[in-house]
Amino acid sequence: MDQSTSMTAGRQAGFAKNSARGAAVMSDVDPALVTAVARMHNHWNGLVEQHQAAHGVAFSQALSLARTMLSIDEDVLDQALAVTQAYEKGLRTLREQHGAEQVERVVALVRNGEKAPTRFDRRMASPAKWRTQEPPAAEFALPGYKLGTVGLLAGAGAASKSFLSLQSAISIALGLDLWNLWNGAVIKKGPVVFLALEDDEHTIWQRVRDMTRDLRLSDGSEPDAAFWRDFDANFRPVMLYGEDFRLAERDERGNLRATPELDDLVHCCNGARAVFVDTFSKATTGLDENSAGEMGVAMSVLAQVAERTNTAVIVVHHISKDGGFKGSDEGLEIGHIRGSTVLPSNSRSATMMAIMNADIAKIRFQDAWETEVGQWTLRAPVKSNYGPMLPAQWLRKGPHGVLIGFEAPPPRDDAGSTRKAAGKQPKGSENGVNTKKHANGGYPDL
Repeated sequence: MDQSTSMTAGRQAGFAKNSARGAAVMSDVDPALVTAVARMHNHWNGLVEQHQAAHGVAFSQALSLARTMLSIDEDVLDQALAVTQAYEKGLRTLREQHGAEQVERVVALVRNGEKAPTRFDRRMASPAKWRTQEPPAAEFALPGYKLGTVGLLAGAGAASKSFLSLQSAISIALGLDLWNLWNGAVIKKGPVVFLALEDDEHTIWQRVRDMTRDLRLSDGSEPDAAFWRDFDANFRPVMLYGEDFRLAERDERGNLRATPELDDLVHCCNGARAVFVDTFSKATTGLDENSAGEMGVAMSVLAQVAERTNTAVIVVHHISKDGGFKGSDEGLEIGHIRGSTVLPSNSRSATMMAIMNADIAKIRFQDAWETEVGQWTLRAPVKSNYGPMLPAQWLRKGPHGVLIGFEAPPPRDDAGSTRKAAGKQPKGSENGVNTKKHANGGYPDL
């Protein structure tokens, strides 16, 4: 006789015995009821034995839980199930984001009453690794603008800072310094996000059309289909003009906090080599530019985006009214960036822009100066924490305002005629650049 036959025979014998005992003890109960209950009970025992053999202790635990659940009020049970499902859903999301192994390790720590790792624990670096291994090479989206950091691009009104930022974004998307705006620097190709807050879609559309129409490569050839596929795939303009987007806003208690859309912004910027914010003032509407505390919060939000996405966040901003060229004897200074000093201090790189004024045009173009005023803008690095600064560069405004860096204004006249045209230069000044304040030699002679 095999085991299953033995178990069946045993249940049948038990059924007969229980039926007889039941009939004797409960003589006033319908024998058919006793028989039915006994048969059901034995059938249940048989199923339990079957599933325990297949699943072991897990089934016994589930069976005990099921019995407990049957004794609980249905409304309470529904609430408990809803809470549990929400918890499990949250865990699934965390597993997708951080990996199942890491999540389960943290869950085990918390369930065992141990303190979960803090951000300080997670960010603790390995000195042994630093001592024995070389760090990966630093990467830059543009000269001076390192991935994972925040930088500024500041200029006076009409200095073409929006054109420079848009053309630079296109150059990154294509991996070429197309208009020689960065002294012919090598630019690595990759995705780039352009957050357009100051100009509407029609304006940005027209500018991109003007920039890409009749575009030629350095050898004079027309771009091929692969070239434009890279452009379409990598250039990501986000039209936020008229939208209520802010880097920081106040909560119900009046405390300044990062935007609730921070995670969405990070998601948008994931994988990008650079993110242009045009402009900072539009992204901080309602905040006081001169407040170190409020500007510190806004810059902290940008730093979080840069760190979480490993992208270079390049912020387009304005300079003060006194920040342009005054006559021909004052250069651009980082202190002229508008607002709190927190802005340049919390930026790892900064570039300033100013238009060629009449005094400088007279130095460069002499009798023909009137036609050149406002047609040139100077791109001048004023801060670079991660490497040498490139020399400053004059950029000419071409058709439709598109900037071109392949030519430069005529050189100044060292014989003295330019000094006569511009007027007497102060001591320590070199045709528009205060050499005492700019000893790094980064500016060209104006």
